Amino acid sequence: MTPRLLVIAILIAALTALAYVGQQVFHRDRDALFARFGQERTHGIENAARSLSQDIADIGENLELVATLLETTETPKQVERTLRAVATVKREYLALHARIGSETIRVTSIDAPAEVNALAAETFEELLAAAHRQPGQLFISQAFATSGPATWYRVFARQATSDGPAIAVAVDVSVMLPRLKLARNPWTARVILDGEGRPAPGSDPAFTALLATDRSRFAKLLERIRGGETSMAVLDAGTALRMKLPESPAVAVGTPIVVDRGPPWTLLVGNSTVSLDRQEHTIIQRVLAGSALVLALLIGGAAYVMHNTYRARALRDRVRNADRIAHTGKLVTAGQLAAGIAHEIGTPLNVARGRVELTLSHLGPTHPEAENHRIVIGEIDRVTRLLQQLLDYVRPAPALVEQVDLGALLPTIHHLLSPQASKRGVALEIAPQPGRVRANPDQIQQIMVNLTVNAIDACSSGGTVRLSSRVHEDRVVLEVTDDGHGISREHQKQVFDPFFTTKKRGQGTGLGLWVVAQLARQQAAEIELESAPERGTTVRVTWPEVS
Repeated sequence: MTPRLLVIAILIAALTALAYVGQQVFHRDRDALFARFGQERTHGIENAARSLSQDIADIGENLELVATLLETTETPKQVERTLRAVATVKREYLALHARIGSETIRVTSIDAPAEVNALAAETFEELLAAAHRQPGQLFISQAFATSGPATWYRVFARQATSDGPAIAVAVDVSVMLPRLKLARNPWTARVILDGEGRPAPGSDPAFTALLATDRSRFAKLLERIRGGETSMAVLDAGTALRMKLPESPAVAVGTPIVVDRGPPWTLLVGNSTVSLDRQEHTIIQRVLAGSALVLALLIGGAAYVMHNTYRARALRDRVRNADRIAHTGKLVTAGQLAAGIAHEIGTPLNVARGRVELTLSHLGPTHPEAENHRIVIGEIDRVTRLLQQLLDYVRPAPALVEQVDLGALLPTIHHLLSPQASKRGVALEIAPQPGRVRANPDQIQQIMVNLTVNAIDACSSGGTVRLSSRVHEDRVVLEVTDDGHGISREHQKQVFDPFFTTKKRGQGTGLGLWVVAQLARQQAAEIELESAPERGTTVRVTWPEVS
């Protein structure tokens, strides 16, 4: 690429990045403003909810006060007079019942609806009995009805002491709702819902209608509130208009209100964000100024990159050649080591194999130990093949290639390495799925064994190693995963180099993963490693699938 084209490419990239960063910063700051705006109003809404909860708690204290007053009365007429005085003072009290001994005295408020006593009779009896069984406890009923004004009627009952009177009162909770300490202005709208989602009197009609026709828009917000959590959501300008708020995004803040034994009520307040417009203009100006500064820096950086391009290219070539020379030296050393290993170990292995075969011929194929001897012979053969493969890197020889089912090999690996895993207290799990590849079966088994042994060595007692095979997008994938000590980022680039090991001296040769990498390349497979310290390691080998 010529220097001129490079400058043009850098400037285009810079402008693109500038636009993207500016957009992200704007949205981030805008979202932060909305979040802070909602948090500022959350405090007032929570206080309003607490004030309603306190009013409900005060009903219990009022019942205790009424019980104290009744303890000084001597006749039913005096009791009735006291109850009527309380009903007159408290406008939301529709009816009061007092049970003194076996006698129940009933009083109805003058302006109470005629159907209150009929609706509440059974509830009064139930809660008075419950209050008598558990003195000192405040009992609250659920709604009298599912529609109409009785939706907001509740019975509260309490017996202060075990030998005192039990008092119950029917309360119109809707009378208490207008006392919520919330600012009412053209920039806010509120709705109060009972435990069944019905709007309370005093809720803003437009907001109530929006909830009824487009409840899914608020579904997540309402779900969090029903779960006992104060929550907020940002609404677009169109939704704000439907709530009769100014044409600007709005922030809806909701909090639960515990009223009775059913689901909590919901206090939901929509707040227009018109006051944030000026702050948004300030943010835009700040982003543009910052963007201009970033652009100037990028242009300077582009000039610097042009100046140093050729020097960097020469340096990369030099480093690449040095790495190639170092890697070639390692391969030469590996070949020399392989030749020595084959000479020094090959003869003893052949003698050992002959002795095991002789013992097996004496024992016979049905002897209990015959299977163990066959396993020993098979492993000696595998080691012999491994030595031959190491020699092949010095003098390559063609390998037998055939169709291999990876899933069918996993049980063999499990059977082979389970004793080693058990000895270290490591669980060895397999999840085989069929998947056919064209490869050398011995080499695939060697890959599986090397990766599994490394994974077992990486785990402490109580760890787990998992082998799995699967087909993904016309590729067959083998994964070996452990939850061991993991590999640091600086060492991950070296794990496939010959003679590199993180094990203690004498516990590893540094050839296991190198051999795996070489075998994978021979079979046109791809190998990758994912690891993090103390989080374990996953090695993934991928072959093209054979149908």
